[in-house]
Amino acid sequence: MSWKGTKKQRITGGFGSSETVEGRLTGPGGVPISGALIDLAATPTYAGGKPVTMTSPRTGTDGRFSVRLKGGISSRTLRLSYRSNLGEVPPVSTHTLALAVRAGIALSVVPHTASVGRSIFFRGRLLGGPIPAGGKQLVLEARSPGGLWIEFDVFSTDARGRYHASYRFKFPGPADYQFRVRCEHESDFPFAAGSSNVVSVREH
Repeated sequence: MSWKGTKKQRITGGFGSSETVEGRLTGPGGVPISGALIDLAATPTYAGGKPVTMTSPRTGTDGRFSVRLKGGISSRTLRLSYRSNLGEVPPVSTHTLALAVRAGIALSVVPHTASVGRSIFFRGRLLGGPIPAGGKQLVLEARSPGGLWIEFDVFSTDARGRYHASYRFKFPGPADYQFRVRCEHESDFPFAAGSSNVVSVREH
């Protein structure tokens, strides 16, 4: 059993992407086991996350099965089990796979042009959940196009993942800047580190 397209047991995907688990169930001598139910449970990877039973796939005549995970889910650990008899404890076979999902963040900036003494305003939303009590901390970064990202502000979302911030230009232009919002991994938020779309601003 593995993730489609790789033999790795742990993979990392972007928010909203869909991943597929593939496997083949065989008995002694490699004989395929057809029509078997594979028990599937997913545990979100955050403090206090509890396993949730998912729809059990059934093997085909060649013993193969696949499970497609919908986009928008959080990081999680999957446990796949096979029992030759209903209610058998422990199962005959178990396999564990891990999926890390990068946090998704939407960002908008207005206006896209400014000058010294003027401000630009950031707003957006942290996608997915659950959002930690008190909000999730985010980092606002900037750079000159092609340069290194520099952190210049830290703030938290509200309970629904929404955020806003502002910046007032202190030095005269002309100059071009790029901005993004970054989310770092924390144990109470079930996503890996991720960043928003990049927005460009021109200072005259």
